[in-house]
Amino acid sequence: MTKLMKVAVLAIALFGLTAASASATGWHTNGSLAFTGTVASRAPSNNSILTITDRLGNRTVLGCQVTTGSGTLNASPAASVITWTTAATITPAFSSCRIAGTTAFTVTCASATLGTNAAPGAYVGPPTAPGLGGVTTGSLTGIRCTLFVAGVSCSVVTGTVNGTYTNPNPPTSGFLTVNAAGQSLTAASTCSAIPSGSANFSDPSGGNLIYTVTTPASPAAQPYIYYGAP
Repeated sequence: MTKLMKVAVLAIALFGLTAASASATGWHTNGSLAFTGTVASRAPSNNSILTITDRLGNRTVLGCQVTTGSGTLNASPAASVITWTTAATITPAFSSCRIAGTTAFTVTCASATLGTNAAPGAYVGPPTAPGLGGVTTGSLTGIRCTLFVAGVSCSVVTGTVNGTYTNPNPPTSGFLTVNAAGQSLTAASTCSAIPSGSANFSDPSGGNLIYTVTTPASPAAQPYIYYGAP
């Protein structure tokens, strides 16, 4: 083999390695993995509120003492995926909910979908597993929560919220933050207790809702997601 041919073969091999490495860069997780998140308790006070604002600017506030969520982190997608729209499914749960501290409501939510924004900008953190403390920006779409009073449907809240997921960094647990700002939620009412209008989930002070992963209990076994090499 001539010197020129050897150089050509080496160049082809290097190109192949580079292409393989580039194609492996993508979104990665330790899914499929079930998890549960909980907003810190403030009992007997509320730890979350739903504020509904009608077309005249009047506000109705539903406060809940217990705020949790359960879901499943999905397995890694194909390396070509840039905006991963189905990273996880999450079902919010609210209980001990009241308006003005009197009327009791039951809230039932369907499963929503957690998706990432476009990579690589949607992820900030270590580009290798387990992405300790890395932060992924995305949105929770397909939210649908029904508010019942005395067993009768009173209002349906639907839409999308933005937020981030922060990977666990033992001994610190992972956590999902739902941004109070920039929500796109609508309440459609069928009763007089709750108006129709725009809706917003937040903590009692109007700040972000933060769900800390509580299951799995060990941060080392909790869900992680990162963009980088496998």
